[in-house]
Amino acid sequence: MTQFTYLDPVNSTNKYVNQSMIDGFMKKIKNEKIDSCLILHKNKIILEYYKNNKMSKKQHAIYSVTKSVLSALIGIAIQKGFIENVNVPIANYFTELHKSGTDQRKLVITIEHLLTMTAGLSWNNNKEMQMSKNWIKYILNRQVENDPGKSMNYCCGYSHLLSSILQKASGMDASSFAQKYLFGYLDIRDYRWLTDNQGICNGGFGLSMKAIDMLKIGSLFLNKGSWGSKQILSETWIEESIKPRFSIDDHSNIYGYHWWVLSDRAEQETGPMVFYASGYGGNYIIIVPEFEIVTVFTSRMFEESSKPKQLFLDYMLSAFQG
Repeated sequence: MTQFTYLDPVNSTNKYVNQSMIDGFMKKIKNEKIDSCLILHKNKIILEYYKNNKMSKKQHAIYSVTKSVLSALIGIAIQKGFIENVNVPIANYFTELHKSGTDQRKLVITIEHLLTMTAGLSWNNNKEMQMSKNWIKYILNRQVENDPGKSMNYCCGYSHLLSSILQKASGMDASSFAQKYLFGYLDIRDYRWLTDNQGICNGGFGLSMKAIDMLKIGSLFLNKGSWGSKQILSETWIEESIKPRFSIDDHSNIYGYHWWVLSDRAEQETGPMVFYASGYGGNYIIIVPEFEIVTVFTSRMFEESSKPKQLFLDYMLSAFQG
């Protein structure tokens, strides 16, 4: 099993890194509500920051980073034959969609539409879903606003449908499936995955885990799905996951399969490609393949969720020469 190593503090000079930029970065993050920051470079942890001693062992609520983990599980389920492919209509799993009076556009929604947030259902907010007795029923009853596949609307409900599909297809909830086919290989044991009233793991924002375990997931993606000598996730699935597909708002970030890609770097026109998992409050797994970097943040910056990512871009990305 791959083990991370630490940069030797006695001989800590790293020819690939601008140390003054790292020093500036450290000064910045210490003044923010950032609980932890880990940076892996060429399989060495070159920066390990915790706000206090408790943060290294804490299960951090990672919010929508959950979606990116779930996406990996869907990829594994396809590899294992539990799910045929991303083009399977979700109505194959939710037979209630075949009842009389259902908007026929719901019958063409596929797993890929859920992964890319393009299923076209209307969405108000997560609170309405959380207050409902049956989350799946609430999501499936949403009206169709746009034809599936035409445009993106960011919706935690789609991720929860994916969690339900995974459970229906494999006979295991997402947490158990993850332990058997992903977390177990990465030695991720100390985590928690909240469920709805029906026992379905919250696919949109229900996972809590340690920062070091987030780093393992980032390393898996950096290394194209391999962990040590074992290919856990197919390289093809990772390529599809980070392929830029749809954007929202100012088009500065493009969505793949529950992973984000910086749009100005998607074609490597202005710098190295950067892709990331992002969660409310400033929780991130950021990966730069060209520089062999994985960066993790756990934060409580609920009014400035994007700030940790911006600090990384302003300081750390500039600190590497490749």
